[in-house]
Amino acid sequence: MSKNEPKKANNHEVRVEKVFNQPAQTVFQALAEGRLFNTCGAVLAQLEQDFRPGGKYKVFFANAEATLCGKFLEIVQDRRIRFTWGDEGSEPGFPFTEVSIELFPEGAKTKLVVLHTGFKTRDDCESHNQGWNSGLDDLIAEMGPGPCRIRILRVYPVTKDKLYQTCSDPRTFFGLVSEVAKGEVDFRVGGQYRFPTQNGEILGKFEEIIPGKKIVFSWLSGCNVRLERETRVTLLFDDEDGDGAEGASSLALTHELLPTEAVKSHREGWELLTQGLYGLFSR
Repeated sequence: MSKNEPKKANNHEVRVEKVFNQPAQTVFQALAEGRLFNTCGAVLAQLEQDFRPGGKYKVFFANAEATLCGKFLEIVQDRRIRFTWGDEGSEPGFPFTEVSIELFPEGAKTKLVVLHTGFKTRDDCESHNQGWNSGLDDLIAEMGPGPCRIRILRVYPVTKDKLYQTCSDPRTFFGLVSEVAKGEVDFRVGGQYRFPTQNGEILGKFEEIIPGKKIVFSWLSGCNVRLERETRVTLLFDDEDGDGAEGASSLALTHELLPTEAVKSHREGWELLTQGLYGLFSR
């Protein structure tokens, strides 16, 4: 920048553009179902929304222990959604920002543009920019087409070693979604697991184990779906930094290679399991 060139004004807004591999009608329907809230980190079971102009919504983000809510200001079918956005009770004059999501058809694809305005600080702006980018990338991966990916990130009030210890015990981890007493497991690379559920069974084998850091296993069936080919689940463990969260750690769960029709049931299942872990650590 030259000495005489004026500095750009800092208007503290977020603008994110992404391209989806589906028509606008399909993308709009996903937004109407609240799926973008979920991929941004909101807990699926605690999502509340009245999707109409003037209707309200409320979402709970477990990682931040924050409830965000607002009101839908404008809904134009397959084209636009506008709503207020704020952290419940965090500031006077809540809600204090506004989100606009616009859809632009591009042949068989759709360009989506998020504009989030009203931030008071650059830090808030940057954190929301990261959140929208990550959430939209995950929604694109979930919707496909082709092999789809689910990703869920959760933060727990325990050390990384404790979190890994809990998740590396298959009878504890899978016990949140299956009848482990009636199943079998061999927790080693190449070892298999098989547990009955209320509506079928879950089964696969362990592909990679790095103590304290990573667990990878194949997934052949589950969530009421018998899969035609092998899919893969990865658990990554990390320490959580900042905010004085001593003893906090994160679990990033990724389920890859899923067919599109199996995404919804598997997200519901993994949401149930990752939320169930909080109950184990509060005992």
